[in-house]
Amino acid sequence: MRVHVASKGVVSALGLTADEHFAGLLEGRSALSGSPVAGRIDRERARAELARRAPELARAAERFEQVLLGLALAEAGAPRGTLAVVGTTKGLLEPFLLEAGFVPLVVSQACASSTQAIALGAALIEAGEVARIVVGGAEALSPFIEEGFASLSAIDPRGSRPFDATRLGLSLGEGAAILVLERGAGSGPHVVGTGTGSDAFSSTSPDPEGRGLERALRGALGGCEEAPGFVCAHGTGTEKNDAAEMAGLERVVPGARVFSIKGKVGHTLGAAGALDAATALLALEKGAIPGTAREPISPAVTKGREDTEARAALSANAGFGGLCAALAFRLSPPREAGGAK
Repeated sequence: MRVHVASKGVVSALGLTADEHFAGLLEGRSALSGSPVAGRIDRERARAELARRAPELARAAERFEQVLLGLALAEAGAPRGTLAVVGTTKGLLEPFLLEAGFVPLVVSQACASSTQAIALGAALIEAGEVARIVVGGAEALSPFIEEGFASLSAIDPRGSRPFDATRLGLSLGEGAAILVLERGAGSGPHVVGTGTGSDAFSSTSPDPEGRGLERALRGALGGCEEAPGFVCAHGTGTEKNDAAEMAGLERVVPGARVFSIKGKVGHTLGAAGALDAATALLALEKGAIPGTAREPISPAVTKGREDTEARAALSANAGFGGLCAALAFRLSPPREAGGAK
């Protein structure tokens, strides 16, 4: 598989552009706040920014997840008339995409939704079905989502601490990320492998050994020509997820550095995979990976920012019901100075 990532757009609680998001991560800033603690985005500012960047998208956006998706589409320069495969758990994205001039296909596979959307988009290009495709995901917070996770006693009242020995649970968040994929072998980042797995261990808990995630990771690595230098992991901050994920990662990529962004922006559910994928791409392009834990559960987990010469990386996500998905990326030389859009 050789699918070129032509452009990207990112919106998170750390910023309304890819550069703002990644700079916040490298600086170690956390956007988690409020009660319950979550990664919330200023809705008035986001709507105003979308109206400034893309008035035509702003007119089509009514719900907040549509605003977030619109911001990511605008930054990525996503071409109208293109098939857009986007992941979400609850967001109403199809009407917005139709009105905005895209051909929508919405994927809902729990917290692996947008990872699966990216994998499907790459597969369509690889199969020769399309030459260009828009992929990603978007999610906004709502009382339904927040109360649902609270009922599971899954929320850490102090804020999520992924892969940390003191972790107690997750923090929710909202955001969006879009990648424009193209057929070809241009310079810059490429999707070089995808993988999926479903362990069906429990409706909510992962296989303690991370077997479903392991299958997804091995599937993604099948197209990778070199060992990945790092993994942007799912890393929710819950005791069971982090332990299971680390078990799988240590078997599959024992030499890779591991980090999670959810302790800084929250768990964005259906959008998490797209945010993780975009973050992995930014780390490859800029030669740096963010810190994660103060008391890591494994030596593989980053404490603070680390420079990297890695040219290959993974992102991985897991959802309720044992749904797992992973993506492999490779940076074709030369590395672009200061990163790419």
